[in-house]
Amino acid sequence: MTGGRNPTAAVPGLGELLARQAGLARREQLRELGITRQAVANQVSAGRWRLVAPEVVTVDNGRLDADQLLWRAALHAPVCWVGGRSALAFHGLEGYTPSEVHLLTPRRSRPLPLSGVVIHVSDRLPEDDPPADGGLPVTSVARATVDAAAWERWPRAAAGLALAAVQQRLARSQDVARELARAGRVRHRAVLREALGLAGVGAD
Repeated sequence: MTGGRNPTAAVPGLGELLARQAGLARREQLRELGITRQAVANQVSAGRWRLVAPEVVTVDNGRLDADQLLWRAALHAPVCWVGGRSALAFHGLEGYTPSEVHLLTPRRSRPLPLSGVVIHVSDRLPEDDPPADGGLPVTSVARATVDAAAWERWPRAAAGLALAAVQQRLARSQDVARELARAGRVRHRAVLREALGLAGVGAD
């Protein structure tokens, strides 16, 4: 690849990769397709691509949309899951969209800080590995609910978030309660158990 005006058409597999990842890619992924670091630099210098994280570029010169911000965060971290409120918003929760992207990462692969991204390190990883098909790695609704609630500062906010996930029919109260039990000692545990118990009998 030299730095022509339509690199996505010239490199086999690049178009498919960018379509799957909302127009973003890691340098490592580009290298695997035969695109050198210098070729990337040429595209960035020409204004056709933008560097949006140390190892992540986008072929979109406009403002990143919500999906692209999730991919930017996920591609920045070697191993991660979109979690907490960000995962809940991805799954369709209304009224709790965060201003930053929340990532869950294992302690062994903690990524560098990145603006607009909150990194939560955990030894308790999701049971499912990041998707092998290259899809966006996102925690389940139950796991995201427990994490998001535990990351809240105030107990009332934590309970309200958990109830919203159940009342908006994204998760069953018993599934969230089961995930809470697996989580062990987390912040607001007692308040969450009570809120989930009320949700289970249909209380507001």
